Amino acid sequence: MIGALGLGLGNVEQLRPGFLPFLSGIALTALSLFLLIRAWQGKTAPVEPFEQWRRPIAVLAGLVVYVLLLNYLGYVIATMILSGIILRVFDMKSKWVLITVSIGIAVGTYLLFDGLLAVHLPAGRVLSALSR
Repeated sequence: MIGALGLGLGNVEQLRPGFLPFLSGIALTALSLFLLIRAWQGKTAPVEPFEQWRRPIAVLAGLVVYVLLLNYLGYVIATMILSGIILRVFDMKSKWVLITVSIGIAVGTYLLFDGLLAVHLPAGRVLSALSR
């Protein structure tokens, strides 16, 4: 949040680059305080600390693959793969739901960022080569 303040928050008419990170920091702080209070009250379920260590490692590996393939495959295909990995890690059993949701996430976020917010995302070398 301090770093976001350094970027500037802007005002209602003209938001600055620090606005969204600052807002995210407020949300994370509020959720952390909520969890801390619940833990002090003893309302959390006991868990083994490293009970499911494969899940975070799989998500981290998916993110590394995503970064490596983003410029090559393009945003939509790389995001579909990452979404599929994450949904599978969180036990989505149905293959068709996993595929549909992954496509929806990739296409939906592409339309949001590229179309609505005018943030150009990588098309990828594969699609660029095919379109020539």
